[in-house]
Amino acid sequence: MFSINLVTGFFSALLMTSVAVAGPQAAQVKADAKTSDSKTADAKTAASRRLDDSSLRVMIGQMILVGFNGVSADAASVVAVRQEIADGSIGGIMYLSDNVSDRTHVAAMNAAFLAANRKLPPFISVDEEGGAIARLTADNGFHEVPAAVDVASKFSPRGAYELYSRLATDLREWGFNLNFGPVADLNVNPANPIIGKLGRSFSANPEIVAQYGAAFVRAHRDAGVVTTLKHFPGHGSSSTDSHKGLADVSGTWSSQELIPFRKLINAGYADSVMVGHLYDRALQKGEAVGPASLSSAIVTGLLRKDLGFEGVVFSDDLQMDAVENSYSFGGAVVRAVEAGDDILIFSNHKNPDADLPEKVIDILMAEARRNPVVAANIVKSFAKISALKASLAQRGGPMIDLLSTKSITPDPGNEVTPADVEMVRRDMALKVVGLPG
Repeated sequence: MFSINLVTGFFSALLMTSVAVAGPQAAQVKADAKTSDSKTADAKTAASRRLDDSSLRVMIGQMILVGFNGVSADAASVVAVRQEIADGSIGGIMYLSDNVSDRTHVAAMNAAFLAANRKLPPFISVDEEGGAIARLTADNGFHEVPAAVDVASKFSPRGAYELYSRLATDLREWGFNLNFGPVADLNVNPANPIIGKLGRSFSANPEIVAQYGAAFVRAHRDAGVVTTLKHFPGHGSSSTDSHKGLADVSGTWSSQELIPFRKLINAGYADSVMVGHLYDRALQKGEAVGPASLSSAIVTGLLRKDLGFEGVVFSDDLQMDAVENSYSFGGAVVRAVEAGDDILIFSNHKNPDADLPEKVIDILMAEARRNPVVAANIVKSFAKISALKASLAQRGGPMIDLLSTKSITPDPGNEVTPADVEMVRRDMALKVVGLPG
């Protein structure tokens, strides 16, 4: 299959990278082989350890998505990020408003980011929902779109598709390949400071949210941009901004809030899902109080097992107060991976740390050596991330068109199936890291 060959190529690149890291030592192994079988065996054992470590580092790097400083391709901080992409320390970057001056500079930075690593290309992401949540604005030369609540009230689903097509095309032309939207939350609390008051939800009606969410996703998919459903399992009923503290929805959340996520997942309109910093006592029964983004019950249980989502899961920004108020940096990183998050987001904005990616890698390298759950999840995450990145070249999968009643079925030869990902994970990734099946 075309797409799965791309995924396999990522793993081949990983192996080549690992071997290159061990280059001088590998040459020494050959020299030792001529004089001592025992020395050769020892050297091969050491080289094997190096291969495992370097491979694991690259896998972890793909799980890290960070914010950055700078507004031009030649800024020292941007050059440093390009190097992190090149050496596999990060798998993606995220734009905030401070990174945007105009189209020329953004496009130049994005071209440089993509050129830094063509074998493991980065996700270049932005929050561009429309309305109040827009990093790219008319002042920067970008075509703005209304807030979700206005789109659903003033446009038909087909009209919304056309509107979001222009947005997605602009993103692609500016060099972005990932947009953190649509919001699949229900507008059940209009006074919600982070959803309702900002008009970020399409509606309180789950059917409408699913329909307009599908328009958003399909428009981006047709333009070649990955999307993310958020904020699972539903942020609409909260009365707290999770940027400022944990949003406890134990008394307000209802299963109705799962409907848009379930419909979009079942219809094939879920490229990825972002889990929010929410807490629900019933959903997280048996766990300590903490955000859904760090909860195995939510990520592995509710999202993956109950809703059947097999794609990439993003944490929300792990540097929000909802996380930092209760967890150490390392504790949050480990819990996120244990829970089943595939990509960890760090805005790295309030107190920028140039060494943040290396700190995350070191934490997870150490944890993977002693925690088989973390080790196995890293391998599975790498396979899913690789498959999603491959899909940027060739999008596939049967989809129910929520904008009409017809079924869309692309060429099955280009479809990346769960079985494909499992095959790659078992046959290649496990061999690299040396984990049991």
